Amino acid sequence: LLARLEREAPTVRIESVGIDVASVEADLRSGQIDLAIGIVPDLGPDIRSTVLLDDGYVCLVRKGHPCRAKALTPDAFAALDFVDVSSNAPAYRRIAERLAVLGLTRTVATRIAHVSVAPEIVRRTDLAVIYPRSISLKLNRSGEFRLIGLPFEQESNPILMHVHASFAEDPGIAWVGSLLRGIATGG
Repeated sequence: LLARLEREAPTVRIESVGIDVASVEADLRSGQIDLAIGIVPDLGPDIRSTVLLDDGYVCLVRKGHPCRAKALTPDAFAALDFVDVSSNAPAYRRIAERLAVLGLTRTVATRIAHVSVAPEIVRRTDLAVIYPRSISLKLNRSGEFRLIGLPFEQESNPILMHVHASFAEDPGIAWVGSLLRGIATGG
């Protein structure tokens, strides 16, 4: 997004802020934020949500990780030591539920609040992380990681962009939204 803005609208400024999921609707309604990206449950009818991409998860480990498997069985997956990321994504939470049905649990070595620091932890340790596939592919351009498929089918995991109806036709917000949709679909 920033590369596109630099070329197409160099005076536009973007501020990315972390907000409490519970306040997203009110912040969008008041104009405190222009749009929200992510999985935000229980938004009201005045919020317009658009799917940017439907992303799955992979098991991300460092290139030299002791696990050499190209595919993991549920037992081998559960035997890894994990960085656990706080996530609102129902598809992420259901991974633990799928393991529980099989009588398995993951070993969590550490829990972190934000997904962005997980790759650095994985890069320097023998820990694994369940990470969004699209981000993992971009992170692994230099080949520092191994992406291993999860040992079971995954449900849909849509990443959404949310805008309040009162501001949905604002030309600036609509333009940034169209850029985001294009970037998410590879454009």
